Amino acid sequence: MKSIPRFAKILMLVQTIIILFLSFWIYQEYLNNPYLQSYVNSNLQGLFSTAIILTSIGLFTILAIILYAKLRSYRRELDRIVSK
Repeated sequence: MKSIPRFAKILMLVQTIIILFLSFWIYQEYLNNPYLQSYVNSNLQGLFSTAIILTSIGLFTILAIILYAKLRSYRRELDRIVSK
């Protein structure tokens, strides 16, 4: 974190606060606005299963990449030990 400039850290913090505020705001709007509830329920009904599938694929891909990277590092370590 020391290589990140102070301005960038402040900017990321401000962006995070704004995103959290807007998320809270849209959630409150959803709870109190029947028109928004109807819109969200009708438009996101089919997208929910698609989102779950895409999220699962993404998570499994990330997991596979991490496991592959660990396998490569273990293999290098083993080759280094064996070559001594």
